[in-house]
Amino acid sequence: MGSAPRPTLWRTCRVLANEVRLEILRELFRGPGQSVSAIAEKFDVARPTATRHLRRLAARGLLQARRDGAWVYYRVAPDRTIPAAARFVNTLRDVFAADSGYAAQEIFRLVTAFTHPRRQILYATLSTGDWRFAELRRKTRMSTPALQRHLRKLRSRGFVVSAAGRYRAVTPPGRLARLLADLAPREAR
Repeated sequence: MGSAPRPTLWRTCRVLANEVRLEILRELFRGPGQSVSAIAEKFDVARPTATRHLRRLAARGLLQARRDGAWVYYRVAPDRTIPAAARFVNTLRDVFAADSGYAAQEIFRLVTAFTHPRRQILYATLSTGDWRFAELRRKTRMSTPALQRHLRKLRSRGFVVSAAGRYRAVTPPGRLARLLADLAPREAR
């Protein structure tokens, strides 16, 4: 089915495609070094739920945890061992800093373009030129319904355009969109 997807991108996008986690991230940008209990209280969730959200963000290299006795404190800081974590953190910081009240919704909208590895394969294929639907089906080996679904998602997020029965990859405006397009694979095999 084409080249192997970059799991870091689609898994990071899946973690970010959660409104509560995005709001937690925004809160940690505003006030770093908050405990799990403080986050749970601010977002009216159980501590185990807050812990899961925080651990998922940390697993993608976006947060660092510091233990102090029984307490765990989190802050936004990229894990240097995870490729692109620093770029994600810097970009998300900028998006939240320029927040017009819709930053979390815009982040959610853009990252959901790449929450599935097949969409990365499709985007990579489309990055090589203009393709007709039948050509895309053969190249990606996706079923018609799957290809339609993934094309629809990428089009609605601004990463694919079509004209005269042909599809191609584009990069929507904005720093986060550019980062996602840059991290997506450029070639499908």
